[in-house]
Amino acid sequence: MRDRELILGVLAAKMRLVSPVQLEAASRALVDEQDRSLLTFLQDSGALTPNQRELLEAMADAALAASEGKPDRVLASLDGSTIASLTPGAAEPPGSTSPTHADRESRIPPEREGQYSRLGEIGRGAQSVVVLARDRFIGREVALKELLPPSLEPATPRSGGGREARFLREARLIAQLDHPGIVAVHELAQGADGTLFCAEKLVRGETLKAHLQGCTSLRQRLALLPHLIDASSAIAYAHSRGVIHRDLKPSNIMVGPYGETVVVDWGLAKHRGEPEVLEPTTAMPLEPTLTVAGAALGTPSYMSPEQARGAVGEIDERSDVFSLGAMLYELLC
Repeated sequence: MRDRELILGVLAAKMRLVSPVQLEAASRALVDEQDRSLLTFLQDSGALTPNQRELLEAMADAALAASEGKPDRVLASLDGSTIASLTPGAAEPPGSTSPTHADRESRIPPEREGQYSRLGEIGRGAQSVVVLARDRFIGREVALKELLPPSLEPATPRSGGGREARFLREARLIAQLDHPGIVAVHELAQGADGTLFCAEKLVRGETLKAHLQGCTSLRQRLALLPHLIDASSAIAYAHSRGVIHRDLKPSNIMVGPYGETVVVDWGLAKHRGEPEVLEPTTAMPLEPTLTVAGAALGTPSYMSPEQARGAVGEIDERSDVFSLGAMLYELLC
């Protein structure tokens, strides 16, 4: 298999767009079909959509451009087990067993074989994808939040590790919060290809944002007030445990079909007094409801003044209260 094809295949597997089984079957079939590309085979078989193919090709091109057109440098930054499944007998790419990776493997248990049956993607963010799965050991549906591969830039001492640390920190922080209004974490593990994931309680329903957008009168908006009160109670509990959310907004509050209210997305949360490690950002996003994780923390439409100023050291429980107040204003006015 050609180097670019190999890169595309590994990306497709790491982004959970295709399964390792689909990828291995495609690579075997292509041995006898040299005139057909991997992505064409996957698209023709229904495993990839045209948009997903376009995304993969753009990522591979960007990765090669960033690596001065040297495929070996790109492959060295990707996971060796996936590459081995595409090219049986190939050596693991250099760099795939770095001390940081090995250290992480020693601390995070592997996924138990046959435990999770992945049923399909239900959400995707900048750094993770959420997959609906069935825990076959217990017999319940769960949400698997899986860390996506980092943007493929030339390796630096900071690449990859910061994202993994943030992912692990979020999972462990939520696991300490035992409240019906906070999404529950069941397990933290890594898949056979080394992908970090956490199994969480499956929260059904729609976001408070979606409910607000469907309101056409003040009466309908007032009917949502109990959910905001429930979310405030969950945040009050988190504050009692020394945890600040720092990104409260309607799209981070789930409303269940039976009146449940659950606060989700604790990716920017931290313990009071915990040191801050920032990835500097040079500009705010054009969309005021998108999260900023850099010199400014939070979502512009719901940021407290200290968050908007980038005064990270001043952010505390009162910042969450400000965001709750902004939501209350949106609900009432």
